[in-house]
Amino acid sequence: MTKSNESAGLSRRTFLATSSAAIAGAAVGGLVPQSEAAKRDPNKGGTLKFGSRLDATGLDSHRHNQYHTSHPAAAIYTGLTDIDQKGQIVPGVAESWEPTKDLMHWTFRLRKGVLFHNGREVDADAVKQNLMRIKDPAIGSPWHRGTIKSIDTVDVVDKYTVRVNLSLPDAALPANVMHYPTNLQAPDNFEKSSEHPIGTGPFKFVSWKRYVDTRLVRFENYWETDAAGNNLPYLDEIVGRPKREDAVRLTALRTGEVNFIDHMAYASVEDFKKSYGDQYNIWPLHLGGVFVSFNWEKGPFQNKDLRLAAAHAIDREALHHAVFFQQARMLTQPYPPGNPWSMDEDGYEVLEYDPEKAKSLLKKNKAIGTGIHLLGWTSPSYSVQLVCSLRKCCKTCGRR
Repeated sequence: MTKSNESAGLSRRTFLATSSAAIAGAAVGGLVPQSEAAKRDPNKGGTLKFGSRLDATGLDSHRHNQYHTSHPAAAIYTGLTDIDQKGQIVPGVAESWEPTKDLMHWTFRLRKGVLFHNGREVDADAVKQNLMRIKDPAIGSPWHRGTIKSIDTVDVVDKYTVRVNLSLPDAALPANVMHYPTNLQAPDNFEKSSEHPIGTGPFKFVSWKRYVDTRLVRFENYWETDAAGNNLPYLDEIVGRPKREDAVRLTALRTGEVNFIDHMAYASVEDFKKSYGDQYNIWPLHLGGVFVSFNWEKGPFQNKDLRLAAAHAIDREALHHAVFFQQARMLTQPYPPGNPWSMDEDGYEVLEYDPEKAKSLLKKNKAIGTGIHLLGWTSPSYSVQLVCSLRKCCKTCGRR
């Protein structure tokens, strides 16, 4: 299941170019519409107070993921490539790239004059050092290393040209060196990146206290511009104020403690639209489908019949109402129509909810009462609710 609605995404560039005007609107009653903000003349200044549902576990972005939609510190970084509102990979620090015919080598040409926050220019050697540091098992997290697993070696062709040599053909490499998660740090600051990270992004690091406060200030020498050629970003500062609980986060928005939040509880959406829709701009977004994965390597789900029983035990319609409050779409593929990654086909067959068939399969395999372990994330809140609902479905059909 996923959030369904029209594509109304807010790209990083559009955000950087509209957020100053939007904050002015927030000061007098709420976030102004994106289209209205975009028409205004750019005026630098203002502070965005961002109430996110998550925070980073650490500041070294090669060791700790900087989730680009929920971690305020992600604004410190950029990567070789970026992504637009249609899900297409577009130039970032690299202005162009091309593969060999066998997809075993990719050549990236860098923009000249892109600077790290400490004034060092981003050159081919800096890119090489970043990629090899991420690949180091002693440093790069499994998530980061897995993203660029196909990279074998990196050659510095000249100051602004990098050749990436792969261990196997990889057509997806440009997507895998995007700013999330393969972002660039100043090599001469690697040893200090856990206390004071230095990147190439639109904002510079000031301070961080986990789940309390993140402070970033505008990087005056950031390379990106808006459509009219004005330097980005417009904002002076971003202050991140993470709020784990949905209700606390939403209250912080309504009281003005924060100007912008990245998530609200599905149960709150319709009431919020009715009560405050004329005061706040709400951007619906597409998320990937919420799914259940089986451990097929050991335990009861090595048996196909028991996997089928579990599938027939899941009441998707009930989950749609009780967990997602109809703010989702029933899917037959990982992404919904309208999402850039949605498949053109109808998707795959979804087994119907049939608790009696589930019980029959369990009985046939003498598995009535067999225990299973359900694991889920503690955040966002719907993940916990989903696991609890799935547990009820399993108990109804004879599992525990």
